[in-house]
Amino acid sequence: MPEPPSTTSNAEIARDGSPTRLREAPADRDLQRPGLRRSVAAHYDELTPYYAELWGEHIHHGLYETGAESRVEATEKLIRLVAEGCRIEPGARVLDVGCGLGGTSRWLSRNLGCRVIGLTISEVQAGMARDRSQRGRLHAGEAATPRCFADAAPSPRFLVADAAYLPLRGRFDAVLAIEVLSHVGDRGGFFRDAAGVLAPGGRIGIAAWLKASDLSTAAERRCIAPIEAGMLVSLPTREEYERHLAARGLRLESYRDISAEVARTWDLCLELIRDRALWRVARQRGPDVVAFLGSFRAMRRGFASGAFRYAVLHAEKPAA
Repeated sequence: MPEPPSTTSNAEIARDGSPTRLREAPADRDLQRPGLRRSVAAHYDELTPYYAELWGEHIHHGLYETGAESRVEATEKLIRLVAEGCRIEPGARVLDVGCGLGGTSRWLSRNLGCRVIGLTISEVQAGMARDRSQRGRLHAGEAATPRCFADAAPSPRFLVADAAYLPLRGRFDAVLAIEVLSHVGDRGGFFRDAAGVLAPGGRIGIAAWLKASDLSTAAERRCIAPIEAGMLVSLPTREEYERHLAARGLRLESYRDISAEVARTWDLCLELIRDRALWRVARQRGPDVVAFLGSFRAMRRGFASGAFRYAVLHAEKPAA
């Protein structure tokens, strides 16, 4: 059965010794396109317990460099790729935006000795992330690692927050955003606030869902629209991210298209949804959930056509 979430609040997390101060989002500000924001929050609130049963700690693509990786090995390879580009050192302060169940946050703490704050739009995800961290156990199937800071690094902290309006005041050595920004209507708000909380010399690492540049209208309609509708995303291009980074004075250090290495993720996902019980649950949950599962095929078509791209970007905030 899906695990029940904790009800620990942001205020309680803020009082637990973290030096980072919180700021409140303006009540009258439309932080994202309201329909997208509400849909994303509701989707993850309702379905995250089931995702946890299907995918485990990491609800994101895996990096299949050899094709022989297990699902857990591949998803953790992706985390390592993003983290290594940020040049994270032991004890670094890291903001994990779109933290989901907290798997990346715990990986950073356990393997790199980081002090991590994870943010998610979903109350349910935040509760489940806190519970998993507080229990102090690894989720079944998580890969063992030779270097472990588990006894030294503090447990990650998790807050409910909108990626378009980061609620923190402080300085972070790195900001990670793994597969979250396509869910964000106001991506400019994210880049503004991420630049604000990065320390001089700090880096931002992004694992990005993208659409290919210069697609025809017909290709957008055929290959991209079904993904956006089913996955509750708005896909940017590489050029949009480059504009946001430049506008905030962040210097793009690397851009790596890894579409070919992550595409296998959807072969595995299509195997998962062969389970008829999953479709029964989806029909009970409503047409949006059915559309989500149906969009798995659209994702594979997007990769096959080249219209959908997956890339990892790293940028630096220049030292003062």
